[in-house]
Amino acid sequence: HWRRFNDYGIGLLRQGDLRGAIREFRRVQQLRPDYADGWVNEARAHLQEGNLPAAEEALAHALEMEPGWFKASYFMAQVARGCGEYERAVELLESVLRTHPYDRMVRVDLGNVLYLMGRHDDAIPHLMFVLDNIDPEELGAHYNLMLIYRAQGEDARADIHESRYLRYKEDEEIGQLSGAYKRGRPD
Repeated sequence: HWRRFNDYGIGLLRQGDLRGAIREFRRVQQLRPDYADGWVNEARAHLQEGNLPAAEEALAHALEMEPGWFKASYFMAQVARGCGEYERAVELLESVLRTHPYDRMVRVDLGNVLYLMGRHDDAIPHLMFVLDNIDPEELGAHYNLMLIYRAQGEDARADIHESRYLRYKEDEEIGQLSGAYKRGRPD
């Protein structure tokens, strides 16, 4: 039954019921104390609510159960970035890349942290790797490259990534325009 509670918690998390999700993930932890994902899922809810200390505590439990686990390390990097611990975030993200070199989000996050540190030349290869090898329409890669090239005074390159970012970015008004129609026609 722990799996049903975990799935229910994920559903609550996706709907934005963070308190409910945390309650269900804690139930999973009670029913299946050896399941590190219960702790990671709780941490994901804490991250969404902005409670970095609680997220770090939950992730520490997961990493205690499975040292170096890529999933817990990835979310711990998000905690570190949120706390301004950029070096720690870089170390965690690089550890995830060793086992998952083609993970789009890990590379974009790493590029972003390196950008925040002012290490632009280190960030560019990760972001370009995403565009060249994984997804040429990745918004985060284009956005971060736009910021990096602007900071370096390379406006022509920045303009290229800005135009691609704007081209692939979801139209924010579409939900308002189509929302009433979709609500009236659930099929």
